[in-house]
Amino acid sequence: MVTTIDDARELARAAAAEPVDKMLDLLGERIGARATVRAVFGEPVARGDVTVIPVARVRWGYGGGSGTGPTKSDSTNGEAIGTGSGAGGGVMTDPMGYIEVRPEGATYVPLAPPYFNPFVILATGISVSLVLRVIVRLIRG
Repeated sequence: MVTTIDDARELARAAAAEPVDKMLDLLGERIGARATVRAVFGEPVARGDVTVIPVARVRWGYGGGSGTGPTKSDSTNGEAIGTGSGAGGGVMTDPMGYIEVRPEGATYVPLAPPYFNPFVILATGISVSLVLRVIVRLIRG
């Protein structure tokens, strides 16, 4: 436990002496090792002469930070204190398709994108705005 401002400064100096790259490398290894297509879809599936291998786009990222002080007042003795740290990461996957392996050869079968056609979105927006306009006119009388 930090009891004086000098102890806090010494603790901050010791923490700053550790390379941040070391922490980020470790975090990257742990997230990156789990961010795989197999983690999302599992192993390839084989039935008879056909093997299906899932294909996905996997993206991952991470970051971290730390803080210094003094920025706040300690309510018990009125001394200025300050600390802070944080780290986080995330993984995002998108199914792209699958590879079908048969004795005759292998073929890639892409999946349809999971997003609506932009024209459908545009038409829906126009329709909703027209309906809302009519409802507002009916309410106003």
